[in-house]
Amino acid sequence: MELDIARDAELSDCNTMRVQARTGALVRIHSTEQLRALSERWVGDFDPGTVRLLGQGSNSIPCDWPGAVVQLRLGGIEVLDEGERLVRVRIGAGEDWPSLVRTALERGWYGLENLAMIPGSVGAAPVQNIGAYGVELSDRLAAVEVFDWSDRTRRLIPADELQLGYRTSRLRGAQGVWVLAIHLDLLRCPDVVTDYPSLLEELERRSGGGSAARPTPEAVFEAVCALRGRKLPDWRRHPNAGSFFHNPEVDRAEAERLAAAFPDLPRWPVPEGWRVPAGWLLERCGWRGRRSGPLEFWRDHALTLVNHGGAASSSEIIEFARQAMDAVQKTFGLALTVEPMLWEAERLNLKRPQTQ
Repeated sequence: MELDIARDAELSDCNTMRVQARTGALVRIHSTEQLRALSERWVGDFDPGTVRLLGQGSNSIPCDWPGAVVQLRLGGIEVLDEGERLVRVRIGAGEDWPSLVRTALERGWYGLENLAMIPGSVGAAPVQNIGAYGVELSDRLAAVEVFDWSDRTRRLIPADELQLGYRTSRLRGAQGVWVLAIHLDLLRCPDVVTDYPSLLEELERRSGGGSAARPTPEAVFEAVCALRGRKLPDWRRHPNAGSFFHNPEVDRAEAERLAAAFPDLPRWPVPEGWRVPAGWLLERCGWRGRRSGPLEFWRDHALTLVNHGGAASSSEIIEFARQAMDAVQKTFGLALTVEPMLWEAERLNLKRPQTQ
């Protein structure tokens, strides 16, 4: 099976922030036969230590990469098992996540509606345990199928072995372990999650504030799409990598210190203490709408870093982000951590794992 390989390839069209970077070889895998062919050439043309795995690039800030970049385009949606309450579905890593959420809703499979419009591929979803509006992938994830380059085997890893946490998982730092597909347990009967404050407010606004009926999954889906559409820039028009920083978590004592100094500080409880919105911290420091060349912390939501069509490099993006991090550290005493995968992280001491 011949491989789909482009030598000395440009990566700006392979990431949603349109970061300019090149790679020695861009390899696209469309089938299991091509994956097998790649594994047979691994020792020759491809060295595991010089390969980066890239989905749709919605959570990656690439830099020039002399080795190979591999994109898995494995698709397919398959029902594995169906009961009265749940349907277990297998989805290929190359499927588009927003399209999957819409398809699931159309087929009467519920539980993903809060995760609408999160850009990226299905294979990247468990790597950082995507989440939004009170729901995380871990709520519906049953297992992942992976290819392990250490022994060139495929295996199924149950979700409870993935150490899924807030925007992280065991997969995030795993070298040579590639997600081929995920298994989801989706609901046959709706059980919507609506207690996230901004989502609840949007649902009440859309219903006129007087409806006591429980919202349908379709209503939740539409509300989430409306919220994301108002808050976040469309990467097709304003290239970006989504939320650029994690919302920091603090213990109870630190939360009380911050609340005393900043009485209007928003926060919400989590098992380990309290979570603070990074966007609010950045805005309070004056970083909403702040620009540096083509880069801007989005004028409507400071958590998103936008590239306005310029020739922005990874180094320029990271330096601008570092300045924002320093401002938050100086004002609040809190250290922000970067959410996208930074390929230059180790060199610039913003350490992020190398993964999908």
